[in-house]
Amino acid sequence: MWSPAKMILIMIAVSIVAALFLMLPEKREASLREAPLLDVYFVHKDHHQVGCAQCHHNYVDGTGRQFGCYQCHKEDESVNLLVEEQFHGLCRECHRELKVAGEKSGPVRQCGGCHKPDTKP
Repeated sequence: MWSPAKMILIMIAVSIVAALFLMLPEKREASLREAPLLDVYFVHKDHHQVGCAQCHHNYVDGTGRQFGCYQCHKEDESVNLLVEEQFHGLCRECHRELKVAGEKSGPVRQCGGCHKPDTKP
């Protein structure tokens, strides 16, 4: 049986953990809004078989042509909470589809496969 002092310590610890857990969504949202995106290694020439409009919706709908992906998706409050989900969904899903079809594909699981400084055009 636990002593009253030990029970109080356990209750305090549980309360702290619960408070931190409740703060996570707020911290995650702040991170998505404020933190820079991780560098992504992306070589356009490796994607020449993919039509530009498949990734660059702004070629089709005429929005943000003067900006790159980052400026719109990260700085626009209407989409910046979705930026990670949108980019991961677009890139990873395309890579997965190629892999399942038995074709050469980009990385699908390892973060470091994409998130490293871009050193090629």
